[in-house]
Amino acid sequence: MPALTAQHLAYVIYTSGSTGTPKGVMVEHCGLINLIRDKIAQFDIHSGSRMLQFASLSFDASVWEIMMALGSGASLVIAVDIVRQDPLRLWHYLEQQAVTHACLTPALLRDAGDLPALTITPTVIFGGEAPQCRAISGTLSSCEAV
Repeated sequence: MPALTAQHLAYVIYTSGSTGTPKGVMVEHCGLINLIRDKIAQFDIHSGSRMLQFASLSFDASVWEIMMALGSGASLVIAVDIVRQDPLRLWHYLEQQAVTHACLTPALLRDAGDLPALTITPTVIFGGEAPQCRAISGTLSSCEAV
């Protein structure tokens, strides 16, 4: 069997793209490694970090979450469905699990209403849509938002 190279396929993720028709995007090992190294450095993820695995496995954000943790030696904190579906439970879970990094959608926090202040200061990485700062600023007063 031939040895793997950086150009071999790492995974395929499906996206609706601009047409609404699902299409597979093939990601090579070199692309995945470059992305993850960059994000680990950008968000200061290290062996003492605790990365929340929140995104559905069908979304590319889940690859970021999992690989940023594994690639840096950080802990991967997996949120079960009941936590993922309830913003207040999620907020408490972040604190209970001492999560240091979380990838979330702005809509989740915008629609959550008033959430209590956290005693921890997680780095919140937004994706999926542009955040409306005014709508989520109160919720994020105890977070470092990226």
